Amino acid sequence: MKQLSIRKKLIFSFLAMLLVPTLLIGIISYQSAEQQILKEQQASTAESVRMLNTNITNTIDPKIKDIQYFSKKLNQSYIQEDNVPELKSLFQEYINMHPEVELIYLGTADGRLLDEPIQVYPDGFDPRTRSWYKQALENNNQVSITAPYISQATGETVITITQVLPDSSGVIALDLNISTLSTITNDIRIGETGFASLLDNHKIYIADQEKESGSEATESYIKKIYEQDSGIVIESHKQLQFVTNKLTRWKIVGTMFTAEASKAAASTFNMNLIIIAVSIIVGIIFMLYMIKSIVNPINRLKQSAVRISEGDLTEFIDIHSKDEVGQLGEAFVSMKVSLKSLIRNVDQSSQHVQAAAQGLSANTEQNIAASEQVTEAMQQVAISTEKQTTGIDQNAISVEEIAKGVVEVADSSMQVSDLSSYAIQLAEEGGHAVEQTVQQMHSIHESVALSDRMIKSLYDRTKEIGSILEIISAISDQTNLLALNAAIEAARAGEHGKGFAVVADEVRKLAEQSQHSAKQISELITGIQQETAKSVQTMIKASTDVQDGLQLTDDTSKKFANIIASLREMAPKMEDISASAQEMSAVVEEVSATAIELTDHAKLNAAASEEVAASTEQTLSSMQDMATAAKTLLDMADELQGYVIRFKY
Repeated sequence: MKQLSIRKKLIFSFLAMLLVPTLLIGIISYQSAEQQILKEQQASTAESVRMLNTNITNTIDPKIKDIQYFSKKLNQSYIQEDNVPELKSLFQEYINMHPEVELIYLGTADGRLLDEPIQVYPDGFDPRTRSWYKQALENNNQVSITAPYISQATGETVITITQVLPDSSGVIALDLNISTLSTITNDIRIGETGFASLLDNHKIYIADQEKESGSEATESYIKKIYEQDSGIVIESHKQLQFVTNKLTRWKIVGTMFTAEASKAAASTFNMNLIIIAVSIIVGIIFMLYMIKSIVNPINRLKQSAVRISEGDLTEFIDIHSKDEVGQLGEAFVSMKVSLKSLIRNVDQSSQHVQAAAQGLSANTEQNIAASEQVTEAMQQVAISTEKQTTGIDQNAISVEEIAKGVVEVADSSMQVSDLSSYAIQLAEEGGHAVEQTVQQMHSIHESVALSDRMIKSLYDRTKEIGSILEIISAISDQTNLLALNAAIEAARAGEHGKGFAVVADEVRKLAEQSQHSAKQISELITGIQQETAKSVQTMIKASTDVQDGLQLTDDTSKKFANIIASLREMAPKMEDISASAQEMSAVVEEVSATAIELTDHAKLNAAASEEVAASTEQTLSSMQDMATAAKTLLDMADELQGYVIRFKY
């Protein structure tokens, strides 16, 4: 499942949410329709049975009341021979009023039979031997109803209703045609194939669509029907509802077939299938539209994220929805704008650093060249000073040997004067070189200070970049938290939240990717900050060394000024020595002292020259260190520019 795309996950989720409920609704509606139709059939069966029971009661109960009326009206005196015509007239009038009554008759205790209409009986016919007469006597004063039988006169199904006269002088009876009840029973339809049955109290069919009238009921369920007055008997493919008529004790049975309910429900199920199919088609169309509206923006975001990760910050993110995907798109746009601003600032800063590093490197190379010239000049000064010391020593020897001749003294004095002039010239050149060195050192100091400020500015910019990355990381964390909250809400929603849960998981992955990218950029910026911090320390050291070099150069300049002053002070004296060569003898001691003083000055000049040479060498070494630092800074700026140049914005 984890390897499936969001589109497939959403399709499976939507199909599950669409198909499962609709299929359940179809099955449940089919079962409900079947149960409802079954209940309606049961209600129809019960109503048919009730109506048939009512018809039986309404058909027989009036005749029972008629028999009871005749039983009360007739007595021994009324059935005497003299009253027979009146009785027959009464019977005839009754027959005319009730055509459903085939025959009304009176069997007397003395064996006579009075009937209407008159029937032909065989000789020796005695009503007292008939079953209806005996049954009436057995029931005393109660009305008796015989079992249905076929009338010999009409061939119709009839029953005989009898009752003993109050004075036991006879039995009044009537034959009731119940073919109407049989017709009503046979005409009853329960559902399409269901029917009604009528049985007497001896398990004999009175009316049934499948059984002949008068046949005995032998079915297995008949026993259950006769065990109670009413109820339902359930067979494998049908249900039988029955009641017992209170007057006749007949069983009225309604038979319904359960397959009809399934057949009727099948049409409902087919209609439901059509509705379900239409609903599924509409749902699939809506599902595809919804999936497209969810997946397409996510795919566009994915493609934009890939292009941004490849360095193309000009990518346009076009998502206009206001849902969570739209909010994610807005967050991506904000992240892209922030990243573009960050890269632009880093690019500008790296260019400034690169330019400053190049300028610093060029200035450092110039300073190195100038320092090399100063060093060379100071070496020449040292050589000249050494020569001056040698000359002064020779002067001292000449002073000691002054007695050898004034000419030699004069020559020596001229040589000393020339050497002094040359020394003054060299000293002046050295002073100019030192002044140039001072100026170059000041320029180096300013370049180092400018580089220091620019490196510090770069360091501050990298801190700002770090702050922006923290904001990006916070946005990613917030997006991740929102995705987690959406997944929790989707889990609470159950099945309906699965598709949203999948979407939330993808949003969380994108936020983690953004956070990972921000972390990589943060690591790069941290490396730049560390290298920048090292450069800051190097520039601080270089600034300190340059400051020391300035101090040493100033000292050298002052010493050169002293040397020049001394040499200029010595020159007139040497001229005086030349002019007063003849007076040399008188001033030998003064010249000797002066020679000693010159020797001391020469030694001091030699020592100062050595110190200046050492200082210039130290300055040269500092300049070389500064050049190395400038090259390192330039390499770092080039490396940073290489990181930035892969982005388009």
